Amino acid sequence: MNPFELHPEFYNQPIHLTPEEMSDPREALRDIFLSTTLCEMRQHLWKMVEACIGTVDPGAFETGEQRQDLLLTWHDLERALEAALLLSCSGKGTKTTPPAKKTA
Repeated sequence: MNPFELHPEFYNQPIHLTPEEMSDPREALRDIFLSTTLCEMRQHLWKMVEACIGTVDPGAFETGEQRQDLLLTWHDLERALEAALLLSCSGKGTKTTPPAKKTA
């Protein structure tokens, strides 16, 4: 079992946002897009998917810089998700209570 399942009360709330970003989640989104473009984010996310599924290039992600780019993208994606959570919950009582899941 992964730590997210073991401690949902902790992981179901923002853990990477600064206090300023908690107050205004748009700050986290602005910060992310000041350091990268949407195009670069898409490219990094696609590379992550390719790396997880399998790659035909045996040298893919062998440099520290390439791996660091993927890790930074992952961290920014987590922050963006946390900011989106806060934005989606604004005006609904507590800031960290996620909206109810949609059922099909």
